[in-house]
Amino acid sequence: MKIDTAVHTLPPQSGPKTEHKRGGECIKTAWGCKMTNTTLVHDVKPTLRPREVAAYCSIGVSTVWWLTVNDPTFPKKIKIGPKTTIFRKAEIDAWLAAKAGGAR
Repeated sequence: MKIDTAVHTLPPQSGPKTEHKRGGECIKTAWGCKMTNTTLVHDVKPTLRPREVAAYCSIGVSTVWWLTVNDPTFPKKIKIGPKTTIFRKAEIDAWLAAKAGGAR
């Protein structure tokens, strides 16, 4: 998809507004935005809520909570409020990579 404006936004669940220079190819995903043909490559959202972790890992939300209690290799949850928990996306990626490496 060619970007013909200086600013575009991702879907509301994907995070804040993202700015890119005119031109270049933009690849939008549910987990971030990557520009090709430029030096700008970034993740829009470095953290994930439990429901997003479940979708990202193709598991259920209850399994995410089960893993936080029963799997010592699963990334630690971060409480940012009394009812708000997040996980670092980089840690989830590392956990998935370790699981994929061990399965081979």
